[in-house]
Amino acid sequence: MAVLEGALAGYTDSHARDKALYLSWLADSYLTAGEVEQAATVTGSALDLASGVASVRPRERLASVLCRLGEHQMLPAVAAVLEQARS
Repeated sequence: MAVLEGALAGYTDSHARDKALYLSWLADSYLTAGEVEQAATVTGSALDLASGVASVRPRERLASVLCRLGEHQMLPAVAAVLEQARS
């Protein structure tokens, strides 16, 4: 995760497509590590960025992360990001 976090530090939001993709990978890594709330936070950031790009690739990639997050929908942070994804 540290490698992805370091790489993301060098990207501004002007690189929204790439940053959204990298954030989706980071969120997936957090989920695998059991850091569900952190995964939800990162997913929310990725959704914000993905909403402003024409490419569907980030949203497609986030779909699998959101599916995994759904297993933890009782956590408030997860419920919030799932609602964000629906809107």
